Amino acid sequence: MISNKFNFMMFFVILIFSNCNYQSDSTVCDTLNGNSLKYGIIYNGCGPTDAPVVRIILTDEEFSCGDSHRNVKHISSYLEITNVEDIKVGMVISGHSYNYNNEPESAIECEKDFENCVEVGVISLEILCDDGKRLEGIWRLIDSNRSGNFYVKKCDQQRGLCG
Repeated sequence: MISNKFNFMMFFVILIFSNCNYQSDSTVCDTLNGNSLKYGIIYNGCGPTDAPVVRIILTDEEFSCGDSHRNVKHISSYLEITNVEDIKVGMVISGHSYNYNNEPESAIECEKDFENCVEVGVISLEILCDDGKRLEGIWRLIDSNRSGNFYVKKCDQQRGLCG
């Protein structure tokens, strides 16, 4: 009898803790270990074809909304989502497709002042935390072994008219 009560209590405790991980988009962040290209911004913008998209910029340095990424080494990509506000914990988001064959566009990596820019592959983001002001998660370059954790600030500037 005691064993059944203990098993029930353990099941209940495990159930409570397992539901806490993704219960809310406003959980407390700061749970990921550091690596390179972990900082950046994410914002609503217009893509090269004037369609509304979300853009991400990842850097090695603290970066704020309104700062120019021209002054830092960075990876940037347009994402397959139209509004930062629509991003939720648990989502996996990849690069936007501008091709007729729906292949996602490659992310671009540039040195300071946009020197030596190269395509580095399609980026994928897994969103693990959203505290309202920033997103945390894991970035990966698909078909590559490059990946890391990110802490990007959500920029709330208004997107101009695309098109």
